[in-house]
Amino acid sequence: MVRHSTIDWRAAARRTWPLAVVAAAVMVLATLGVLPVWSGLVYLVGLPPLDIFADLRLLLVLAPTWPAFAGLLAVLVCVRIVVLAYLLGGITWRRLRFAALFYSAAAGPALVAAQLSYMGFAILYVRAFWVSVWITIVTFIVLAAAPWSGAVRLRTSVAEGLSSYKRIVALMIYLAVIAMIGAAAEQWPSLTLAAIPAAVLATALVVVLLPHIDAVRSLLWPVPVALTGVALFLAAWGTDRLFVREPVPPSREGSLMVMSGINSSSGDGAVYRLPPESFGFTCEQMYYYSYAGPGDGVEGPEGQCPIRTGAPFTGEDTHQPMDLLAEHLAAQVEGLPRPITVVGHSHSAWVAWLAASTKPDLPIDRVIVLSAFPESGHGYVDAHTVGEGRIAADLLRIAAPIATEFGMVLAIDTPALQRVLGDPEGPAQIMQAPLPDHVRGLSIVAATDLVLLPSGWTIGAEVNACPVWNSHPTLPNSPAVAREINRFLDGEQSPECAPVVAELLAAATRPLGVPRHDQIVQRSSPRMF
Repeated sequence: MVRHSTIDWRAAARRTWPLAVVAAAVMVLATLGVLPVWSGLVYLVGLPPLDIFADLRLLLVLAPTWPAFAGLLAVLVCVRIVVLAYLLGGITWRRLRFAALFYSAAAGPALVAAQLSYMGFAILYVRAFWVSVWITIVTFIVLAAAPWSGAVRLRTSVAEGLSSYKRIVALMIYLAVIAMIGAAAEQWPSLTLAAIPAAVLATALVVVLLPHIDAVRSLLWPVPVALTGVALFLAAWGTDRLFVREPVPPSREGSLMVMSGINSSSGDGAVYRLPPESFGFTCEQMYYYSYAGPGDGVEGPEGQCPIRTGAPFTGEDTHQPMDLLAEHLAAQVEGLPRPITVVGHSHSAWVAWLAASTKPDLPIDRVIVLSAFPESGHGYVDAHTVGEGRIAADLLRIAAPIATEFGMVLAIDTPALQRVLGDPEGPAQIMQAPLPDHVRGLSIVAATDLVLLPSGWTIGAEVNACPVWNSHPTLPNSPAVAREINRFLDGEQSPECAPVVAELLAAATRPLGVPRHDQIVQRSSPRMF
């Protein structure tokens, strides 16, 4: 409960003036082109620790060298410490020390979250982005109430903040408000600068109110956190698995060629778990694409059907040049019974589209792409390059061998990934090419992927099915995807689609990511660094 009678609003306004100065500085720097006009600017005036999270997201992609990064970070942290100390009641050594410890506690999670956000856009790995959002929100809930409890020790302040469900509710309401302000800036970029005063007003209000919210303890505060976790799990695992029944399609003629994603191997990948009967085919009609080229199949590892064609391949084979992989597809569809339907998932969706769009004489009749990214939010610069993006790219290369130890191979300097990930224009160069007139196309994306698709989720396919609430890696195994594929194969019209929830979620969380490549290059004046 807020004790309104104890709030001196005039004194509160005088105490929060540094927030207005920070907001004015952000607006001026964005207007001058020093900062990109980016929906995440609203978090630069956010309640600590949201501000330091936003600082690091900016510095990772803007600082051209490590000395510049370290120097700018030191300056920004000093400014943040002084501002927080003033907001706590005035600058004293005790408050400066508390603010320094507070930002020290937030700095580690902030750096990890910023880098994961960059990795999500740079290597189009949506799980990295969502983990970065999760780290940001959890760190905010843990730390944000601490400065306003009145306790001298940071550990005591954090404990008191976490024990008060009313303060946690207030923080969640604030987070929802500033997320909606960021979503408005994301949806209508012309409102970005106008959104900054709205964000700083929300921040100033919560700075004033938090010290006056009763520290009421409750054992029930984990309940909304648990419910949120359940909702996120269902979104990632796929609600359609509970509510969508498997389709029973008619028998079909022709051939079905399915293609696994990056770092897959013979018999290992989501498409190897596809039962051909879900699409009206039999095992005799189903073929598995090999990244190693034509061959006589694989003995031992199998999918739902025997692997009767194609050479055995490993994860390293998926990193070959894209043009060579397209040639492999062309060789493997030759001689198959028509009509030929090719289904590409994730990385192989680019291969399928590239082959079909650049080789009009191929005997491919239908191309179905699952989770095909038509654009990239970031590339990554070459090692030792001096320029924007250097810090994030260096950290990406440091993270690559660590990720490999956990089973995620980040071979970012291989030919295939250099073309489609290293170059921010790489995916668009492939996916913007039209398919031949005789080839029908279907695109299905995961709803959770929309956050990495700021220009929209539709491509130049004949049919763009409604985004499916399912995780990116297991999208081929979704019953809703099978239903859409069968509708497409039957020649039926896809229903009208307005993925309001998915698009709103994407717009609200995209400001928690790094500025995108296009937003950085569009700055209108000489850079400060």
